Amino acid sequence: MVIGATVPGAGEQQGSTVASAVRDQYESYPYPPREPLEEHARLLAPVADSLDFLNHFGFGGRRDFGEPFRVLVAGGGTGDSVVFLAEQLRNDPAEIHYLDISASSMAVAQSRAQERRLENICWQQASLLDLPQLGLGRFNYINCSGVLHHLQDPDAGLAVLTDVLADDGVMTLMVYGQHARTGVYQLQELLRLLESDADTPDARLSRARELLDQLPGSNWFQHGKALFGDYALGDAGLYDLLLHSQDRAYTVPELYEFTRRAGLSINQFVDAHEYEPAGRLDDKLWTPVLAQQSREQRYAIGELLAGTLKTHTVLVSRRPAPLPSIDDMDMVPSLAIASPVEAYAQFHALTRQTQQAGQAIFRHRGASLSFATSAPLAAALKYVDGDRSLDAIYRAAARAGKHRRQALQAALRTFYATLSRRGLMYLRHKGVPRCPTVAELHGRLSKD
Repeated sequence: MVIGATVPGAGEQQGSTVASAVRDQYESYPYPPREPLEEHARLLAPVADSLDFLNHFGFGGRRDFGEPFRVLVAGGGTGDSVVFLAEQLRNDPAEIHYLDISASSMAVAQSRAQERRLENICWQQASLLDLPQLGLGRFNYINCSGVLHHLQDPDAGLAVLTDVLADDGVMTLMVYGQHARTGVYQLQELLRLLESDADTPDARLSRARELLDQLPGSNWFQHGKALFGDYALGDAGLYDLLLHSQDRAYTVPELYEFTRRAGLSINQFVDAHEYEPAGRLDDKLWTPVLAQQSREQRYAIGELLAGTLKTHTVLVSRRPAPLPSIDDMDMVPSLAIASPVEAYAQFHALTRQTQQAGQAIFRHRGASLSFATSAPLAAALKYVDGDRSLDAIYRAAARAGKHRRQALQAALRTFYATLSRRGLMYLRHKGVPRCPTVAELHGRLSKD
């Protein structure tokens, strides 16, 4: 592991009082709280940092990660993103840079990486606002999750990141969602009214706990507290949620405008199906209305309808990235599931068993996905394995059965549309090597 130099007073050029308070908070309460020894039991895998997700929505399915790939995790915290990225790129010629203002947070992230024997990370204690002075060059992928909304000037922070993004690079941004956090901001304001300048962090935490125990049922935070597990994550979670010194949130339209001001385009929302209002409204009444709306308008409607979107995670780039097409016969469809081998078999069995009924239900991570089934789909899915191209799938299915290629394509196209809306299937070009699954990645640790 490479250790970078510490930048004195990192990031304090932008509002020194607030920047110091934010840094001190994360020195005292590294967030999110993580236990490095738990790396032996599980691998946390943020969707937005999955190489398959990045390839599909950022590089048209044509990025070969076996070629040099420069990564920056700006505001890496206790290491969720940097560990997952480094594990995926362990055997590739990638250069991964971790950046954070907190030495305590970085120490947790380093311990996690050490448990996994990851040696492909360059560590640097600094603010992302110091990037112009650090001279790290430009990056193919930047992750900035949960950071910009804690700056006094988020636009300045995003401008700095955009300057170090490669022309054809992509960047993940996560910011808070305004509407779902209404009760949080009311409780933050209430706690500020109750505190004094002499309060220590421990005193503020104690008061927050006492207040939580006494909130009336009519309080807005009480109505929505099931959305927020943070306050139950010990001191670090409670402080980050309710006592942060710098905290703002965005509606969907504000997020679009925020990225546009930086000259960036939103390629994809993580969990995009949660933003679509169609599933929450009567189709007959609202489909004609929604058909006239742009994605930005639909997602703004969906955010207000759902009321539960507490964060927005988006993949952005300088120019809209072309999406791979299910009609491109050189593309390989693959399931975006931690252990896909069993899932391929499950889908195949489901379609065979339910093709007469015309409908099947796939259950995954506590959620149910309904999809149309048919004999042509069952025939095609028999050869979908994450390695065969669409052309190879259709050729094999046509040779093995009585279905015409046109019928096979139509069935698989509908199936893909259903799964991709839920983020369960990606496409990559057949010339791009398959990325390891989460199950395979974690299996490496147990073998070492």
